Amino acid sequence: MAVKKRKRSLHSASGPYHLQVSSQSFGGEIDSESCKEKITPALRNRSSHVQQLAKQDELGEEHINDSEEGKQDDEDDEYSLADDSEDSEQEQTQRDQSHSEQSEDEPSGVVIIPLEQVRDEGNIEYVDFRLHPNSLLFLVDLKSNNNRRWLKEFRRAFRDWETFVERTTYTIMALDDTIPELPARDVMFRIYRDLRFSPDKKPYKAHFSAAWSRTGRKGTYAHYYIHCEPGASLIAGGIFAPDTRQLQRLRASIDERPRRWRRVLNEYTLKEAFLPGLAPGSGEGEALKSFARENKDSALRTKPKAGSGFNTNHQDIELLKLKKFTVSKRIEDNLLCADDTQERVKETLRPLVNFITFLNSIVMPDDDSSNSSE
Repeated sequence: MAVKKRKRSLHSASGPYHLQVSSQSFGGEIDSESCKEKITPALRNRSSHVQQLAKQDELGEEHINDSEEGKQDDEDDEYSLADDSEDSEQEQTQRDQSHSEQSEDEPSGVVIIPLEQVRDEGNIEYVDFRLHPNSLLFLVDLKSNNNRRWLKEFRRAFRDWETFVERTTYTIMALDDTIPELPARDVMFRIYRDLRFSPDKKPYKAHFSAAWSRTGRKGTYAHYYIHCEPGASLIAGGIFAPDTRQLQRLRASIDERPRRWRRVLNEYTLKEAFLPGLAPGSGEGEALKSFARENKDSALRTKPKAGSGFNTNHQDIELLKLKKFTVSKRIEDNLLCADDTQERVKETLRPLVNFITFLNSIVMPDDDSSNSSE
């Protein structure tokens, strides 16, 4: 007896299901009585599943679980493989026509994503010593389309920023030998925003940024900072968020050694680059006032309390009210995309070296640091 492949078909009628029986499933030739002995118990045990499949068939779903191969019926012999194939094709055609008619009536759910592919490089090579203009254009687009769909070009722009940061690390190390060689991930800030306490629920920052210190972007030391944002790029330095212990040391230094602060803040290169609002020939006190204005957004609104240990009539009371100690300078976007980017970044950061060193000597003094009472 020729052995044929077994095929199971599910018909649209609501009556009983019919499964064709072949000798292959029983390993040889069989008679009707042996079929009944093997099939009937399975039908009894699976009756509830047959009812469930019947309901699915009414909805046009054609599905047979592989675990129910034992559910068969003697009456299935009247159906041939050819009939099964023809019925199956007809049912599939009917379902396709029904789905097509339904889709025409429903509104289109297609979402058009403005950025379908990454930008052309424009004959400008991606290199590590500068940023590619496409990276800045990506930030412009991300600001207007702050959602996950727009991050198709993110990987290329992020990699461009990462290689730039790696190269800039060596530039800063050449200026300040206290900056160690750290991996880019230790100095780069994440592009994901912290939404826990923010009313603005945009998920991504529209800028790249990195901070270099003796311990990377984190830690207790003063930082060099580069911020890349089209139209708002800047270079800065200082201590951005001192903890309670650091703040106490900084205020004690202002109270006890005010001349040191005046000397550092009146250094010519620092004043010229980061305190540009000062008039030529302005006195020492003007530099301190300009520095206080630079950091007033987080400063105390009132003088320190009498019990704080500071003189409320101190000549530099505006400095005593500060909670951060930074200077910053806006830069043109093309500075980060030029062939001489590293040289220009180095010259912009150079006036910050003495300022950063001075702050570190206060918050994290070395064992041999001077305790001058100037």
